[in-house]
Amino acid sequence: MKVIFVASDNNRASGAFICMVNLVQELRNRNLDARVILPKDGDGTELLNKAEIPYRIIRSYSWDTPIDSGMYYLSKIPVKKFLNHFAIAEIKKYFLAEKPDIIHINTTYSYVAAVAAYSLGIPVVWHIREFFEEDQNNRMWNRDWGYSLMGRADAIITISQAIYDKYKKILPEEKIRIVHDGVREDRFYDPEKTIFDDVVVDRFFTPQKTVSDDVKLTISGAPKAKMVCVGGLYPGKGQSTLLEAIDAYVQKNDRNLILKLVGRGPEEKKLKEWVKEKNLEDIISFEGYSNEPEKYYKEADISFMTSRSEAFGLVTVEAMLSGALVIGANSAGTREIVEEGRTGLLYTPEDSQSLENAIEYALKNKDKSRAMAAAGRKAAMDRFVLRVNADKVLDVYKDILGLKENIQS
Repeated sequence: MKVIFVASDNNRASGAFICMVNLVQELRNRNLDARVILPKDGDGTELLNKAEIPYRIIRSYSWDTPIDSGMYYLSKIPVKKFLNHFAIAEIKKYFLAEKPDIIHINTTYSYVAAVAAYSLGIPVVWHIREFFEEDQNNRMWNRDWGYSLMGRADAIITISQAIYDKYKKILPEEKIRIVHDGVREDRFYDPEKTIFDDVVVDRFFTPQKTVSDDVKLTISGAPKAKMVCVGGLYPGKGQSTLLEAIDAYVQKNDRNLILKLVGRGPEEKKLKEWVKEKNLEDIISFEGYSNEPEKYYKEADISFMTSRSEAFGLVTVEAMLSGALVIGANSAGTREIVEEGRTGLLYTPEDSQSLENAIEYALKNKDKSRAMAAAGRKAAMDRFVLRVNADKVLDVYKDILGLKENIQS
């Protein structure tokens, strides 16, 4: 079987791109001929080259524009539409040469390969990984035509129940399948980790770079709780609520914690200024973007998912697999992953008091927190790892191709 995946970006930091690369690599490990079309140059090719995944760059443009588009954005739409006609023609030539069995569109953003595939009668799988308007402030140029095009796909995959609930009202429900994204267990799974382990020596989170390796994180003899929040610093991602909750907690309790924010974005300057104003620079730090988030998860006692409308939440699963306790906003995809009180804690989105209460509970009930973290790790291993994701995607392929035989797994 040959499957050509069509990316909508070429960005090694994009969650959708990372999921695609991992899935393609897993399918290739199962002897499927899977390869990728990219819409432009970018650093995502580093991941493809490392995984030895064949790819071809065919310049094209996505069909999105910001919801609040001004004339600057709107004036570009006719030009992009015109140039996409050439992209569709080139993609058709590529498909005719490669003779794929399935075209797999990786996100909502890209449409040119679908047009090419429909014209050639090649089955299409359309992967929906985002709410679009609700979480990314984008809309299609022509929503009616766009949804009509997506609805022609042979199968539609949504990465969460929350995404399914939105699109079942828009697209043919009988075509939609929920397939949760999968995380690489070989990279994130840590079966031995125990949170709040006072005997574990931690240098990675130590604020003082000059202390010796055998010095624990302490304040007045008590070990510090180590916390992390991984994700882009964008409006709607909720880091401001987290900072407010931390500030409220330390005012009422103690400063025996360290929080690291891992990521970059337009909110960074404002958040840094707020931390400085509140005199929290000794316990809250900004780490910038990291292509090795596992280092932070594996050292953390608590990991936060603060987005108010997360389509799924790779970082949530990554943290759970690492053995950290996840405290997440009770919304969208996060509440599908985290079961309140059993595999983690949930709080009311954008409610700093609710988040402060969850933090206080976790820190004052460490035995229960350890049990939740362990249960979360097991749940993530059972439901949200790459092998499970690949199995379900293969089932979709077999269904639309009418295959009865097993594909090697």
